[in-house]
Amino acid sequence: MSEFNKMCIALVFVCLPLGCAVPLQEAKEIQCTDPDGQILYVGPYNEESWNGYLVQLDDRTGAFFPKGECRKAPA
Repeated sequence: MSEFNKMCIALVFVCLPLGCAVPLQEAKEIQCTDPDGQILYVGPYNEESWNGYLVQLDDRTGAFFPKGECRKAPA
């Protein structure tokens, strides 16, 4: 077996288990809608509390959305 093949096999045995051991990160994106289903906000959130999400809309404007209006976006 060539040295290149041995090196590739070694990388697979080392990297594959390490990749599987890394936990998936939770999505930090939310989508918030009003009671009529109109989208109010889609994007990242800065903080999550027990009752809602704090987001930064621009340099000077933040907003709070209750958890009942939001769901986490798929990663």
